[in-house]
Amino acid sequence: MTSKSTKKLATMVVALLGALLLTWMPYWSPTAAAAEPEIAFTSDYQENLTGDLVSGGTFKVSYDSDRLTCARGEKYGQPVWNILAYVQFSEDSEPSYLPLETPGEDVIMTQEFDIPSDATELIMWFYNNDGINTPCYDSDYGANYHFPVTTKISFTSDFEENVEGPLVPGGTFKVSYDSQRLTCNRDTRYGQPNWSIYAYAQFAEDAEPEYKVLQPFAEEGILTGEFDIPSDTKEVVMWFYNWGYYTGFQQPQCYDSDYGANYHFPLN
Repeated sequence: MTSKSTKKLATMVVALLGALLLTWMPYWSPTAAAAEPEIAFTSDYQENLTGDLVSGGTFKVSYDSDRLTCARGEKYGQPVWNILAYVQFSEDSEPSYLPLETPGEDVIMTQEFDIPSDATELIMWFYNNDGINTPCYDSDYGANYHFPVTTKISFTSDFEENVEGPLVPGGTFKVSYDSQRLTCNRDTRYGQPNWSIYAYAQFAEDAEPEYKVLQPFAEEGILTGEFDIPSDTKEVVMWFYNWGYYTGFQQPQCYDSDYGANYHFPLN
């Protein structure tokens, strides 16, 4: 074989291996770890929530100390002031607080909080004191800052189903579904993935099931959707189907339904 032919053959082999790798990559994509939710209280008085606050989870506060500057006292040349972050998880619950880190420094101050499993919302305000000057509050003019707390049902890759937070009539819940549970349909069209996973929810035995196409469409990893719970619901019943462009809904093996029994979650 000539050196020119050998070189051409080697090029073809490399191209073929590259194509095979691209073909298999979607099935081996790692599941990204979910970032901890964070609320940023910025110097221009914006409150930005990134991620979902979930009952039983945690969240981080990032607070610009320039929002609250009434108390900046010093003693023996050292700052003696701090900013306390107050949290409340329902209108009638007892508030608690933690000092923001790092006290005595005009920086972006932070703290982490646990969310109780029975939380219905997050209410926050802040207090600046130094024991010298008149203290002050950052509380949206006394209304406080309100953030929704999400109930989540997680369907994990190891076939566990975990409820985080209360499922209540008239409430909502978020579905978090690992696509590796259901991989029978991975159709492509024009070289692009063209499949999806449908989440079905039924709120009474004789009720018509509702469905959501979990997002993001045709991507591996954690897929999500959200459902409203009717006010007369006693339990949530769920199952899933992996749809493909060419196979559609014609493959009975493409259900994740606890072997036909479906997944049942009683309301609180």
